[in-house]
Amino acid sequence: METKAFLSTQTAVIGSLLIAPEICGELFAETRAEDLVTASYRSVYEAARELFVSGRPVDPLTVLDRLGGGAECRKLLTEIMDVTPSAANWREYARLLREQARLYRLQQLGAAMQRAQTLDEARTLVQQAQEEGSEQGRSNAVTVQDGLLDFLQRIAEPVRYMEFGIGGLDRRLFAALGDFIVIGGRPSAGKTLLSIQMADTLSKTYRVGYFSLETGRRKFFDRFFTQAVPLDFNDVKRHTLKEDDFGALAYQKKSLMARQLEMIPAGGYSAADIQAETLARRYQVIFVDYLQLVRSGGGDKTGNRTEEVGAVSRALHTLSQKHNVLVIALAQLSRGVKTRDGSEVAPTVSDLRESGQIEQDADAVLLLYRTDPKDPQSDRRIKVAKNKEGVVGAFDLAFNGKTQQLVERMAMPEAPARPFAGNVRPGDASPSTRQIALDETEQEEDAG
Repeated sequence: METKAFLSTQTAVIGSLLIAPEICGELFAETRAEDLVTASYRSVYEAARELFVSGRPVDPLTVLDRLGGGAECRKLLTEIMDVTPSAANWREYARLLREQARLYRLQQLGAAMQRAQTLDEARTLVQQAQEEGSEQGRSNAVTVQDGLLDFLQRIAEPVRYMEFGIGGLDRRLFAALGDFIVIGGRPSAGKTLLSIQMADTLSKTYRVGYFSLETGRRKFFDRFFTQAVPLDFNDVKRHTLKEDDFGALAYQKKSLMARQLEMIPAGGYSAADIQAETLARRYQVIFVDYLQLVRSGGGDKTGNRTEEVGAVSRALHTLSQKHNVLVIALAQLSRGVKTRDGSEVAPTVSDLRESGQIEQDADAVLLLYRTDPKDPQSDRRIKVAKNKEGVVGAFDLAFNGKTQQLVERMAMPEAPARPFAGNVRPGDASPSTRQIALDETEQEEDAG
C-alpha cells in the first residue's frame, strides 16, 4: 500500500509541474511516468508530458483539457496545486519520488516472491529486484543480438547528418544530435562570425539557442542579419542602409521570421544555468560563446582555472549526451607560437586554453585561424583537428568582411567523405571563390 509520505511526494512533484511549467523539460528528464504509482497522478504526468513533447503550453487548463475535463479531474488538479506551496524545491521532490518509487516496486516484488509457486518464478523475481535495486534502477545492457537487430533496422533507413552550410564541414563531419563540437580560435580569428553563420543554417531545421557570454544582443543581430540577407556591415553599423537594402530585408522577412533561433545574453551563466535554459526552451542545438567564460557553478571555485574549465567542459558534454542536444562550444586558444622568421605556427588541439579536458570531451575539434596572421582581412583556414567519426584535414574560407560571411575557397577536387545537402546563401565573394552548391540534385557551380 502506498504510504502517506509517498502520496505527498507525488503531489509535490505534480504540483510543482502545474504551478511552474518552466521546469517541465528538466523534470521530465529526471523522472519517469512509472515513478508515479498512483494512477490518477500518473495520468496527469503523462498528459503534461504529451503536451510538452508536442510543443504545446503546459498549464492547468491545457492539462485538464488533455485529460478530458470533468469535475473530478478539475477537483484533483485544484487540490494538488492548493497543497503545493512552491516549486522551488522540485529537484528534491523528484529525488525523493525516484527513491520512494524504487522502494515501492521492491516491496511489490517482495510480496510477489512470497506468493511464488515455483523456483523459476522466484528466480525471475529476484533478478527483477536486483535490477530495480541497482543504481540505475534498471539494466541498460544491450546484447549483441539486440544490437544486431537495431543495426539492421537502422542501416536500411536513409540517414541525414547535421548540415552547417559549409561544404568542407558537411563532407567531413558525421555530426548528429547528442554530439559535442568545439570551435577553437585565437581572438579575432572569426569564431563568433563562423558560429553565427552555422546557427543561421541550423535554425532552418532545428530549435537553436545561442548563449552569448561576450557579445550583446544588438551586436549579435547586427552580424546575424548582415550575413543572412546579406547587407553591407558598414552600412548596418552606421545606420545608412539604402532603399535596395530595405527591399532585400522585406523580401527575406518571411524566411528570416521562420528561423528557429533564440539568442540568450548569458553573461555570468554557469553550466547548470545553460542546461536549465536549454531544457526549458527545448533547444535541439546550442552554441556557447565562449566556453572559458562559463562558470563551473556550485560555489566550489578552487582557484584552479584548469579544473574549473574542465568541469564546464564535462558538464556540456554530459548535457549533449544525456539530453540528445548538439552542443557547439567556442573556445579560446593560447597565444600563437612563432618561428624564427616571425611567422605563426598553425594551432593544434594542445593550444586549447586552460584545459586538456576539452579535447578529451569533444567529438570534434575545429580550429579556425588566419592564413596570414598579420592581415585581418586574410582568408581563414578551418582545421578539423579531431573527428571521432570522420576524417581530419583543413580547407580555406574566403573572408568577406563587408557581408560578414565565410565562403569556402575552391580547392583541388577530392572524394567527398559523404554526400551532403543544404544551402549556401549568396555573398559578395571574390572571383576565386567557389560557393559549393549543397543541393544533391545539382552540379557544383563556380560563383561569378
